[in-house]
Amino acid sequence: MENFIESENLNLEIIQKVLEDAALQPTVDDGDLYISREAIDFGCWVRYIEDAKLINFFTYAKVKEGVNQHQMYEFVNLLNATIMIPQFYAVGSSEDGFHLYGNYFMPTLFGTDKRFIVATLRRFSGAFLAGLQEDKDDIFFD
Repeated sequence: MENFIESENLNLEIIQKVLEDAALQPTVDDGDLYISREAIDFGCWVRYIEDAKLINFFTYAKVKEGVNQHQMYEFVNLLNATIMIPQFYAVGSSEDGFHLYGNYFMPTLFGTDKRFIVATLRRFSGAFLAGLQEDKDDIFFD
């Protein structure tokens, strides 16, 4: 199975090669891989957590000023109840402003398929963007 990567052979360099082969143009950013909006729906990072055998997809967006804590957490709850792939959470405060984060951990304990890595990245990115688009009244994002 040429598309299958055994767990013991998986590392960030292999993931980078998989993403390069899919024409996603990853760049190294502080030890993680970054894939820009030019290649996927919403730019995000990819990290490999070797001891846990997990690929972590993550990203964030700055929230507009003036959003209070109640509004922010109500929105996060809506996203977690309606959007499947990312786990959404907010960091910040009403005073300092918020960032909305998305996170997904893909298990690789028994290995993975190269196509599944690419498909999961694309789905994660698209799902995060779909979450941002749930802001129908432009309360949180421009």
